[in-house]
Amino acid sequence: MSETFITIDSMWTRLLGDLLSRGQRSPSRAGTTSREIIGWSGKLAPSQGRTLLSNKRRKLDPAYAFGELAWYLSRMNSVSPMTAYAPKYERFAEPDGTAYGAYGHRIATNIPNHDQLYLAAHVLTAMHESRQCVVTLWRPDDLVAAAEGGKKDLPCTLTLQFFIRQSAVHLVVNMRSNDAWLGFPYDVFVFTSLQMIMAATLDEAVGEYTHNVGSMHLYERNHAAAVEAE
Repeated sequence: MSETFITIDSMWTRLLGDLLSRGQRSPSRAGTTSREIIGWSGKLAPSQGRTLLSNKRRKLDPAYAFGELAWYLSRMNSVSPMTAYAPKYERFAEPDGTAYGAYGHRIATNIPNHDQLYLAAHVLTAMHESRQCVVTLWRPDDLVAAAEGGKKDLPCTLTLQFFIRQSAVHLVVNMRSNDAWLGFPYDVFVFTSLQMIMAATLDEAVGEYTHNVGSMHLYERNHAAAVEAE
């Protein structure tokens, strides 16, 4: 069972503590080592405005956080909107300037001629009890891309599953991989923002948020900073 936290800050510091205390050393594709937990899960209690990390050691960039959310909502796959906030985002671009794994673009294109968030809202409007509202970001051919190599940006997120229970919209996110220091704070902010948008669309309250990760990891280069932030 996932532990439930009131704020993203308490969730994140517990995550760092878990990785520092029981994370197993593991190599990575980047040639560096990391501390890794296979199968990490955490839950945020229902609450508005609790998902932008405020830890001073991490120094989250609000402009980047909101820019990433806007990029997903635009359904674009060009990296140019993100390079305005983070020029280094160019490293994720294919030769044509697009991100192969762009989440917003996949939300809109993984099912031809259908936007998955709109479909989820439609299903939940018709059937509040539905368990079928799974927005899928990973595709079977991504495993082919992994085997063949050459793509710079395979999605780390697999699915987003929306529920309505007790007049509230709950969200369960499943990720294959998550960097606790760099990615996790922004991922939770963006996904909980999508949850709040879905709740507003359906005129329901915001429910629990659950974050499940296959490989939760902390790179050794961020170890000292994580000790200070914990």
